[in-house]
Amino acid sequence: MLHTWDLAKATGQNPAWDDDVLAAPLAAMQRAVPREPRGGQVPFGPVVVVPEDAPAIDRLVGWYGRRP
Repeated sequence: MLHTWDLAKATGQNPAWDDDVLAAPLAAMQRAVPREPRGGQVPFGPVVVVPEDAPAIDRLVGWYGRRP
């Protein structure tokens, strides 16, 4: 999902994302990769904080360290 988001942003696209479909990957990422520390053994940038009511794709890419 993340690389699809990367490609969409890079090419100026804004696809519709289904929050229900993204719920499982978001929950898995939050369990598997800690908020801190990042870098070194954890190959993601610092979490970008987004509102809890933001779309799931924004929360997912924020957890990966990208700015939605």
